[in-house]
Amino acid sequence: MLGMIKSENKREPYGQELILDLHGCDASTFNRKSLDGYFETLCKAIKMQKCERYFWDGHDMNHMLVLPGIYVIHIRIAGEMGEKIQRHCCAVAYQ
Repeated sequence: MLGMIKSENKREPYGQELILDLHGCDASTFNRKSLDGYFETLCKAIKMQKCERYFWDGHDMNHMLVLPGIYVIHIRIAGEMGEKIQRHCCAVAYQ
């Protein structure tokens, strides 16, 4: 799906949305190496610059698995050019 914005009575693309249906996938094959390879291939296919990816193993600071639920990821970066804050949601579920 191609997102659109209105600009002086015409529409210009501002990005692409990708929806992946992982239903029926073998989650046991998911690891950092396989996911990194997948996104490398995907970025080349859609001609998108690859960005940094961060992984979390689902453990808390005491190395215990967290409870299932939705967690908020809060990222704050500050430097000479100012501050940037991003928030994302991460769903955790177990089979």
